[in-house]
Amino acid sequence: MLSRFLPAFVFDHLRYAIYGWEFFDRNTAQAKIGPAFLYVTPGENELWVTDTEIANAILTRRKDFIQLELTRRLMGLFGPNVITSDGDDWQRQRKLIAPVINENISGLVWRESTQQAQQMLEYFMSTNQGETDETIEGLRSIAIHVLGSAGYGVSRPWKEEIQPLQPGHKITFIDGVTALVSGFIVAYLVPAKVLSLAFLPEGLRKLGAAMYEFPTYTKEMLEIERKSAASSPQPRTNFLSTLVKASDGEKTRKEKDSKSSQYLSEEELIGNLFQFTIAGFDTTANTMAYTITTLAAYPEWQDWIIEEIDQVVQSENPVYEEAFPKLSRCLALMHEILRLYAPVSHISRSTASDQTLTTSSGTYNVPANTKVYINTYGVHSDVKSWGSDALIFRPTRWISKGSTDQESLIKMPSGTFLPWSSGPRRCPGIKMSQVEFVAVMATIFREYRVSPMVSEGETMEMAKERLEAVMYDSQPRITMQMNRPQDAKLKWARR
Repeated sequence: MLSRFLPAFVFDHLRYAIYGWEFFDRNTAQAKIGPAFLYVTPGENELWVTDTEIANAILTRRKDFIQLELTRRLMGLFGPNVITSDGDDWQRQRKLIAPVINENISGLVWRESTQQAQQMLEYFMSTNQGETDETIEGLRSIAIHVLGSAGYGVSRPWKEEIQPLQPGHKITFIDGVTALVSGFIVAYLVPAKVLSLAFLPEGLRKLGAAMYEFPTYTKEMLEIERKSAASSPQPRTNFLSTLVKASDGEKTRKEKDSKSSQYLSEEELIGNLFQFTIAGFDTTANTMAYTITTLAAYPEWQDWIIEEIDQVVQSENPVYEEAFPKLSRCLALMHEILRLYAPVSHISRSTASDQTLTTSSGTYNVPANTKVYINTYGVHSDVKSWGSDALIFRPTRWISKGSTDQESLIKMPSGTFLPWSSGPRRCPGIKMSQVEFVAVMATIFREYRVSPMVSEGETMEMAKERLEAVMYDSQPRITMQMNRPQDAKLKWARR
């Protein structure tokens, strides 16, 4: 909006200070200024990077380029965790957490995702002949319920009735998690005590209750998991139970050997469970939202993935181990959406001391106390990596064919594709998000198609343009998301 009222030369200086500018700019700054530039401010200086070599070097050198202090405070809302830590602390936590998100959890995620997707489409088809403005909200429900099941062992139907409150609680666990993710920035800025004041709107009071209740619920779940593990020979495979088992096992070893200290404290367990919640819910939910909306606007890509789904998925309940490895097009679709609608618009780091970056284009000296931002959207729009059609949605760019016409996913060079970051701090939940996404897409498009809901006086072309405008009207909150999801009005139909 500022660009409409300010002179061009003034706006050109201000644009890089506007939160979320990267989404709209894409590769414009790179073409105009170059692959890296220093934004000088009265406070700390900011280094902005779109060069893939520099980006890869920064993300590889985790001890030289550390987390911002703001990131530590913001993401440490409920305790220290693998995101907020650096150095030996990070290594200890990562060593415990990464193996926990394993194939047992992948199978659970697959089964829960297919069930939730089936329930959502059955509901849409039973109301208003498949026409709805609730698809994006429905996909968020899938994501939160998959997270509840795979993360905490809490299973709920997609369209659940009102759940009775547990004794001593003012909000259900699922409602609390939903409120926290939706109002995360407010939760960080405003104390829970203030948000709980009686005269505030219900949504804010619910957020205040969620801030009080999340640690309480988590402690209760930790206690239940420990009792279950002690009394039942049957192991549970959700993230919470597996993480508790791994951490408590290390704690027991420490008691026998004082040199070992690889376990997580109770505060770190709660902090990491909250990070798992944030990453597991918001990122996947919004990726699925952009995907469905894009497929409605470009139906030829529905044909493309349906061709694969029909070959691979031969039953109503496909087995994860058999189906997932063969659904390369569904995974390519996810990667292309993540390229154009990355969850985070930049990856931030800082320098505690002077650093030197050497690439094929030259040597760069980065002073101490510099904030470093890797422009995800700039990297994902770089024509050197993605070609002259870098701004165009084309999932086939991710597919290669072998000598027998077997399709497989192309692996891009390090530093060119960053939805899960890169280097040693790469997100450990990549596989889980991929499994959930592919399971939902395969389940939906095995039986259904989606198209824009054409309003009175609209043509189909106008309806598609409306959907594109809804997607363009996006901004980062915790992750990138549409400002008007209710305007993504879609019509579902059986194939």
